Amino acid sequence: MFGVTSTPSLTIAKLANANIGFLGIGTTEPKELVHINDGNLMLTNTNSSTKNVIQMGEGYLSWIIERLNSQVDGNGLNFSVDRTLSTGPGERGGTSVLFLDSDAKVGVGTKNPTTKLDVAGGLKARNAEITQTLTANSATIPHLIGTTIADELKVDGIIEGKDAYFNGIMKAKEVLVTLTGWPDYVFCKDYKLLPLQELEKFVNENQHLPNVPSAATVEEKGVELGEMNALLLKKIEELTLYILDLQKQIDELKNR
Repeated sequence: MFGVTSTPSLTIAKLANANIGFLGIGTTEPKELVHINDGNLMLTNTNSSTKNVIQMGEGYLSWIIERLNSQVDGNGLNFSVDRTLSTGPGERGGTSVLFLDSDAKVGVGTKNPTTKLDVAGGLKARNAEITQTLTANSATIPHLIGTTIADELKVDGIIEGKDAYFNGIMKAKEVLVTLTGWPDYVFCKDYKLLPLQELEKFVNENQHLPNVPSAATVEEKGVELGEMNALLLKKIEELTLYILDLQKQIDELKNR
């Protein structure tokens, strides 16, 4: 036992079942190889290029916690795992797993986070709440986003998912909708085009085109993008048939 007063401040004790001394600071009964009681552990350096390192394990697959303070290595606390087989004494070749930036940014797989959370790779979550903007090269949503409602989603690549709910704007350079059935059957010879008189009667009574949802229905249930595009194409093709038929009648009148 060592102390500056009558109370021991440093103790080296050998437990009954141990073959090595346990170091106790502030305690006379250390429970681990190093046991600090009612105190803290501080690592400092006088040279800015010197790293404060805590290493768990040796060589391959050992874990390293180090304080970095340079433009090259980053500025913050780095958690890494050593995946090199050639690491020698005093050498550390860790792959950064988690980085806590001195500007309160968190990097996963990167030591240079540019936002509050910067993930260099995929991000998977059971539930996530996004109150402002989500920007991603690609996003995969295997199931419902759940309670997640994004005010704004910006994706430069592909969104894959089952269902997604947004409370604002979804911006994308391109949207691909896959569906079966396309209304080219309108141009088949056996397609029965609704007579214009019946079409006029339907519009007067319902204030919308046949098979097209009403304003009230759209307001209540929304619009399915792929289905609506197919329906609009069908109406364009029917309109084309009406125009062709009218042109024939005009030509017949001209030839009389």
